[in-house]
Amino acid sequence: MATKRLFWGVLLLLVPLGAAAQPESSVPIDKVVFFKSGVSYVEHRGAVQGTTTMTLRFRDEQMKDVLKSLVLQDLGGGRVGTINYPSQDPLSRTLEGFQVDLSEPEGLGTLSNQLRGAAVTLTTADETIDGTIVSADPQDGPHGATQWHLTLYREEGLQSVALDHVQHLRFEDPALQAEMRKALDAVARARNQDENAVRLRFRGQGTRPVRAGYVVEAPVWKTSYRLLLPDTNEGQGQMQGWAIVENQTDADWEGVDLTLVSGRPISFVQDLYTPTYVDRPVVPPTAGEPLPPKQYREGISRDTVTAATQGDVDFDASLDRSRQVEAGQSAPRARAAQAESDPQMDPSQGDTRFVTYALNQDVQVDAGGGRTEETVQTGTIVEGVLTITRRRVASQTYTIENEGGTAASVIIEHPRRDGWSLGAPSNVEERTASDYRLRTAVGAGETVELVVEEAKTLTRRHQLLETDRDQLLSYGRTGALPDDVREALEEAADLQRKVSQTNKQLSQARQELDRLRSEQSRIRENMKAVEQSSDYYQRLLDKLSSTEDRIETLNERIATLEAERGERSDRLGQYLQDLTIR
Repeated sequence: MATKRLFWGVLLLLVPLGAAAQPESSVPIDKVVFFKSGVSYVEHRGAVQGTTTMTLRFRDEQMKDVLKSLVLQDLGGGRVGTINYPSQDPLSRTLEGFQVDLSEPEGLGTLSNQLRGAAVTLTTADETIDGTIVSADPQDGPHGATQWHLTLYREEGLQSVALDHVQHLRFEDPALQAEMRKALDAVARARNQDENAVRLRFRGQGTRPVRAGYVVEAPVWKTSYRLLLPDTNEGQGQMQGWAIVENQTDADWEGVDLTLVSGRPISFVQDLYTPTYVDRPVVPPTAGEPLPPKQYREGISRDTVTAATQGDVDFDASLDRSRQVEAGQSAPRARAAQAESDPQMDPSQGDTRFVTYALNQDVQVDAGGGRTEETVQTGTIVEGVLTITRRRVASQTYTIENEGGTAASVIIEHPRRDGWSLGAPSNVEERTASDYRLRTAVGAGETVELVVEEAKTLTRRHQLLETDRDQLLSYGRTGALPDDVREALEEAADLQRKVSQTNKQLSQARQELDRLRSEQSRIRENMKAVEQSSDYYQRLLDKLSSTEDRIETLNERIATLEAERGERSDRLGQYLQDLTIR
């Protein structure tokens, strides 16, 4: 019986179709090296004649890597000249010239506040409303949610419209419509990936070799294997190994020296192309997560934190002073103070800094457990303005799992937020201008949860005179409010009910008056068509007299109701104006 054998076949190269055509450059690609960390090194080698320009083309996102890694050599006695490439203004600077700020997607409420004074037409499920934008204000909705209400100025006065009921909004000013269109076009253009021509200048005489190398982001190269088994007694089996790479350059690969590296060197993006920083796109999960270098801020030690928080020294002021570069500092100290803007750190003697050097795959941190709760603390009323104080508590749970065989000391960087005070845990290892650094120990094979709690006090003011009865009763049912505040709100709601009741009676009386006047006109028209000596004419005359009596009585009632409404409205307004409960 023949023995089946397996042998390795030739390592084959798969390149997707559609690679770009050969560019006009006379210096072709000579070498390409792919790494598993999501980058590739491309090298051009060739000969140039005299003083000439070599043109390479890159997309916007590739420019960041090219500008920080480009290496040029003139190997024949010439020298490298200038490098020219097209620049572009950042999107934020472009949007500054428009009336409408679309730099951040913050919703229709924030956008409406930018357009105060603009004439608009709103369409809801029930009606179409036109008016001028006065403001957009967040208000308390059901179950503690926030609802935005748009206030419009109309001929009848001010009208509030809930934005979540608006189905369509149109600007009546053609110039504003054009501004909105231009701003959106600027945002769309920022997403374009047009190629940029980078022109490399070589100066010299005669024919001589030159070299240009650079690093660009590239898809991770992948491997695939095939096992070919022969039929019985028909020779050996075969194992084929395939490497799958993608050519994303502007040139066909002909005679290129291709190297595939399985290592994962540290790779980072330094934006030298635009003034703004753009995160590197997410690497596919199959490639593993690359480890970029991180610049850690200089912190304040725990002893300094204790002294600053327990004494008369302001903590943030002491933090700022720790970063200052004084006039008499030595050069290394000055460089350390400026290291925050430099990807490579140069600490002075005696400094302690964090430096990323490797990824500990035994320790996993999950920051997915977060929640926020808000409760009413108290409330006051001053001259008819209700101020409700709420306490918002946000908690973040970090779950730390150590799968290794030794204990680990873990430092969590938790972001600091303006207006929030840190509750648990109280033991802070270090603070920076933007983070808390919290240290915790995790034993071998253990899972530990670190819960960080922060609190913030919020205040909302409500004009009680502009608040309807149902909302007043809703405020009054809030159990956390003081008893005298709740009783005052209930009294205001009762006065508001009386005003609303009078308004309802007045509206019904006016509707009845309109009906009687219409009936009066109809009777008079009928009397014109009837003989005055007829019985029907006499009946119409009697009915007209009765209708006029009822109209006179109704006019007296309307006058009484108007006086009553004025009195009750004055009573409500005076009550709220004099109402102060602290």
